[in-house]
Amino acid sequence: MKNIIVLGNSFAGIKTAEEIRELDSESEIAVFCQESVPPVNRERFAEYFKKEISESQFLYQSAKFYQEKKITIVLDKKIAKINLNRKYLTIEEKEKVPFEILVLADTGDIKFPDIKGTNKDGVFSFRGATGFHEVFKRIPLCETIVVESAHPDGVKAADALRKRGREVLLISPSEYLLAGYLEREVSALLTKSLEQSGIRVFTECRISEILGESEVRAVRLSSGKVFSGEMVIFADAPDSLRKLMDTPLEMNDRICVDAAFKTNVEGVFAVGDICEFRQKASGRIEGNNPDVAQEQARVVAVNIAGTPAEFDASLSVRLFNVEPFLSQQIQEDAQEAPDAPGVEEATKVSEGRVE
Repeated sequence: MKNIIVLGNSFAGIKTAEEIRELDSESEIAVFCQESVPPVNRERFAEYFKKEISESQFLYQSAKFYQEKKITIVLDKKIAKINLNRKYLTIEEKEKVPFEILVLADTGDIKFPDIKGTNKDGVFSFRGATGFHEVFKRIPLCETIVVESAHPDGVKAADALRKRGREVLLISPSEYLLAGYLEREVSALLTKSLEQSGIRVFTECRISEILGESEVRAVRLSSGKVFSGEMVIFADAPDSLRKLMDTPLEMNDRICVDAAFKTNVEGVFAVGDICEFRQKASGRIEGNNPDVAQEQARVVAVNIAGTPAEFDASLSVRLFNVEPFLSQQIQEDAQEAPDAPGVEEATKVSEGRVE
């Protein structure tokens, strides 16, 4: 029997706990969330923002599910220190929590861009469950919401917030919207449709400063333009690794792992978009893709059970359906134009790919 801790409530982390339990009915499994709210189903956040589902429906699983699986969900316990050599976590109350196996899924800390104003009230990310709930609560207080993202989640958020009647600015640092995910021609169709719906799209720029006293009142873009707004969402903000800096973990911007998601420290794994493959040819992992997260979880669980297994990077290629974000007129125009990409081609995007 092992003592296994999953640190973080990302989808990849929760799935890993589930997969371990499927293969091991005896070991103790605890998920330390560091938040006061239980894990959510990230795939449904747009529905939640649009009030199409309730807060309880937004939960990933019920409390009864975790009880039946004998998975302990530990909420609102901030991690002060991680000692990988002696294998224990120290929570803020100075309590030491030992482990034999540690799976790092997120750190509970957010790495916002290095610009002025990210500490103001009204600045959020999509790391963990809390960010989604805080955005939802603040929507009624806002007229204008600014979303910075180069990921499909940014498009989903902008669309959902616009459908709540808010003015939305979608800021993309890429050359064109979802570059690296969509072909330029398909991106142009998506951008046109979003703009027709009332979303203002800005590419090849970033938020360079957040203005206001204690609360968000405006943003300055890298182009120099200033726009008013009451909420800023950095949808792609990564985990901060500062709590891991004093550990022997091999890290770049993310934690380095092999194809079994093992780190360079015995008994320590990492899953989700907190990690990247050590081999440059494989690169980063986008753990927000549920299919990719499921496979990561399976690979980790099998290895913990004692059977060698490796992640198949080809499984990370997935279709992203842009059709719901294209107006009916644009879909018809695309199908009629002989040289234009059709809606079928417009759905192709390697959202979870390993670069």
